[in-house]
Amino acid sequence: MLISDLHMSSLSIRRSWLPRRLLSGSFMLLLCLVCIACTPRHDWREVQGKDGTYLAWLPAKPMSQSRPVMLEGSEINMTMTAARVDHMTYAISSAHLPDPTQADAVLQQLKAALVSNINGHIVQETELQPGVTGSRMTLEATGAMPGVKKGKVPLILVAHLIAHQEHIYQLVVVGPETEVEREQIATFLTGFRLR
Repeated sequence: MLISDLHMSSLSIRRSWLPRRLLSGSFMLLLCLVCIACTPRHDWREVQGKDGTYLAWLPAKPMSQSRPVMLEGSEINMTMTAARVDHMTYAISSAHLPDPTQADAVLQQLKAALVSNINGHIVQETELQPGVTGSRMTLEATGAMPGVKKGKVPLILVAHLIAHQEHIYQLVVVGPETEVEREQIATFLTGFRLR
C-alpha cells in the first residue's frame, strides 16, 4: 500500500464518518425538540404546608415566603407557597389566627384585598358559608395588571378562602384572561386537603 493509498483510505473513512456524525447530531436535536414538545406545561406535584396543616397540588416547583401582615388589627405571620406556569400564578397562603372568633372578618378582609390588588370587581361569589369546623367562600374577579390602565391586560382571579379551627387558608389563581385554563384551576382547587 502506498502512502497516497493510505491517505485516500483515511479520507474515505472521514467522509463516511462525517454524515453519521451529522445524522446523529440532527437526530439528537430532533429528539430534544420532541422531548420539549412533550413536556407538560403543568407539572403537578404534591406539596405540604410548612406548618403541616395541609396538602395541595401545585403545577410547578413552588417557592415559599413568610411575612407579617395586619389582619383585623393583629399582626399575623402569613406563609405563601406559590408556583408559576407561563403568566399564571397558583398560590396558597396560610396563617395561624390568635383569635379564631375573628376568622370570618379576616376572610372578608382577605377577599377585599385580593380584589383591590388587581383593581377589579367580583363577577361571581359564593357567600361566606359557616360550618362546624370553619367557614369557606369562593370568588372570581376580573381586573387589570397593577400599574396598567384598566382593560389593557385583563386578569382573572379565582380564590377559595377557608377558615378552619385556628387557621386561615387562601388559594388563589391569577393571570391573564387569555391564559386561563379552567381544568387546571379545578385541579388546583380540588387538590387542596386539610390534615
